[in-house]
Amino acid sequence: MNANASNPRGVFAVTVTYGNRFALLERVIAATLANGVERMIVVDNGSVRESREKIETLAADSGGRVALVSLPANLGSAAGFKAGLEHVARRSECQFVWLLDDDNQPGEKALDTLFDQHGRLSQSIAQDQLSLASLRQSWDQHRKLAHGVAVHRVFPRHSSFMGFHLLIPPRVLAGVFHYDRPVRPSNEPAIQIPLAPYGGLFFDKRVISKLGYPNESFFLYNDDTEYTYRFTSRGGKLFLVPGSVLFDLDNSWHLVNEGETFVSHFLLADSDWRIYYATRNQSYVSRHFWARNFLVYSINKWAFFVLLSLYALRHRRWKRLVLIARAARQGELGELGRRPDLEALEQAQKHAGSPGRETRDQHFFASPET
Repeated sequence: MNANASNPRGVFAVTVTYGNRFALLERVIAATLANGVERMIVVDNGSVRESREKIETLAADSGGRVALVSLPANLGSAAGFKAGLEHVARRSECQFVWLLDDDNQPGEKALDTLFDQHGRLSQSIAQDQLSLASLRQSWDQHRKLAHGVAVHRVFPRHSSFMGFHLLIPPRVLAGVFHYDRPVRPSNEPAIQIPLAPYGGLFFDKRVISKLGYPNESFFLYNDDTEYTYRFTSRGGKLFLVPGSVLFDLDNSWHLVNEGETFVSHFLLADSDWRIYYATRNQSYVSRHFWARNFLVYSINKWAFFVLLSLYALRHRRWKRLVLIARAARQGELGELGRRPDLEALEQAQKHAGSPGRETRDQHFFASPET
């Protein structure tokens, strides 16, 4: 929403940052303010001192357009976005909320496009039942949808396990993260979807009072899946808006590398504690939200672990296999929450100079991606 736009004011953007990511965050803030948000809420989720001081200076020099919410440590993405949403929920001048990751740089008129689509859709859908999602340029699912692939072919089949289903062709699983056709902003109609990441979510503030906040027990990963699917499973309508494009400035840690498949990636990704949280939380979502037929779900889980075991035999990654099996079981049982013991062990091995990938008899916890 540029300076001359006629869209109503009252948009608060919320982003969560951590570590030493000010260089990315600064670009995101500049692009978001240029789109016309009234205020940018930055949740400092355990940034290093240098980054935190730069954020404080930027906020002080913004004329009130950037506000800082500080957490005592990195409490995870769910707690970070919850803190930001609690902040905007108390602000009477906030009418709409736009969630962004700290590396989501909005394209030109990304917010204008969201407003246009929200205005059209809210004529037939109550505003507290409506959410939109900007298109993430780096997300395989979003690119497929923008190029006309049917929704049911993009998102996991019901009763799949960890996104794996025996009815999905192996060639699709092998290339699920390699749909490289770029997407340009377009006037294509909004596409109804079942779930979305935090980054790009746009909704009327009244959605918060009806839906609540992210589940902090997830700590990291899939908390946005649970949050948005909680919304749609209760009758809410969520739409992807192809004309509102976000450009990811940083590569995600979990992108599959060349030569890896959907299944082998669980064994070959660098960080054990990241894989633990991702597996546990995705298993929870698969079992408690996505499973429609328990027999089909169980068969898919059995097939997934058979394939995973074969890859573990090939790559000699037995300890990672045990970690994944344990994490999946804990997810199914609903045993969520943070595991600081795993994170501390991996950090200790990082400082001790452990190799980045576990091979043969290397340490159980490999160094995390930095």
